[in-house]
Amino acid sequence: MKMVIRLNQKNCKKLIYFQLIFVLCVYFFISIFHFPSMLTYVTDVVNIILLFCMFRIKSINLNCVGGKYIKISIGLFLGSLVIGCILNLVSPILIIWGARNLLRGFVFFVACVKFLDAEDVDKIFKIFFFAQIINFIVTLYQYFIVGIEQDYLGGIFGTNQGCNGATNIFLIILLTYISVNYISKNIPIHMFALVAFSTLIIATLAEIKIYYIEFVVIIALAILFTKPSFRTFLIIGLTFVGLIAAINILKNIFPLQYETLVNVELLKEYADARSGGYNISRMNAFSDINRLFFHDNAVLKLFGYGLGGCEMSSFSFLISDFFKKYGAYNYRWFAHEMIYLQNGIVGIILFINYFIQIFIHAFKKKRIFYNDKKVINYATITQIFSILVIVNIWYNQTITTDFQYLIYVVLASFLIQFKTKKYSENA
Repeated sequence: MKMVIRLNQKNCKKLIYFQLIFVLCVYFFISIFHFPSMLTYVTDVVNIILLFCMFRIKSINLNCVGGKYIKISIGLFLGSLVIGCILNLVSPILIIWGARNLLRGFVFFVACVKFLDAEDVDKIFKIFFFAQIINFIVTLYQYFIVGIEQDYLGGIFGTNQGCNGATNIFLIILLTYISVNYISKNIPIHMFALVAFSTLIIATLAEIKIYYIEFVVIIALAILFTKPSFRTFLIIGLTFVGLIAAINILKNIFPLQYETLVNVELLKEYADARSGGYNISRMNAFSDINRLFFHDNAVLKLFGYGLGGCEMSSFSFLISDFFKKYGAYNYRWFAHEMIYLQNGIVGIILFINYFIQIFIHAFKKKRIFYNDKKVINYATITQIFSILVIVNIWYNQTITTDFQYLIYVVLASFLIQFKTKKYSENA
């Protein structure tokens, strides 16, 4: 009996749900239960199916959703990638691999806008909230029972080195969502307290120092972008108490990291470090790359070595010559270094401009739908999160990994709300 999978909007929704849940747990099964790492390529299969469905299934016209400059920014960015590849004669196979790593989130973003509805967004954030409860329990078990800590403490995101980068993204997604909805009186205080407390504890045990700064920024922007009320003052008080408690815990369990966090000079040294694997300075990456690799070549500065020109993989045929020679510099640890090397200053500016355009579009639509509380809330969430995504481009490599699916569904959430609202009004 032949099994037929119907490619319709309902099944595309299921694929998107599957993709998100799969990303939330696959690295846990790989690192804890030793499932094959090849399992991660399931996300590529799902993305390819969604891309195919975008052209085959008639649903909403994306032009009607708005965001003209979002689409223009994506187009310009893709154009700059083409120029870089042509100038450097990058191998077509490496171009495909580089596109897979950097651009799969754009495909998923469009699929989310095209196939999801407003109620789907609510369900996805409920899934994230439920996942955080599991994440918190697993993190406590890993730290107190197994003895895992710092870069290897990932909760549901596994125990591979650097897994706390994914944890950081997940934590800021949750805190952004819960803070905006708490101030807007959509959720009770105990839910906000649960998320705020659990994220701070996880960040402390996993030694995610930037999360303390992100925590303050999220709360500050949530207050700035929403109407003030009694809850505004309450959230400030809870934030202050929570941060003091978390920093004191950090002081007791990681005293050296605490000294780095509270000492401006040490924090600057940490950001400028060129040791311990950070062979290119995080904060001075562009000047380091110019000196080490570009050698003041104007074309390389503008367009880099081309998409795929600096890539690596577990498959030998997908390893670039550049990586074979310079992979020890660990430029793949940070998204801004990787993007600048491959796409130059033009590429990284246009890449960041995409997130800026999302922020601007959300701001514009808030002024139009000022009476619609739900649209306003998701617009605010999108605004705050787009700022944090730009910050994290300098902090880790998450935007180029499988976890970018979590990032792009949050960025799409406002457009989905706007789409649903627009079409319900026109019905």
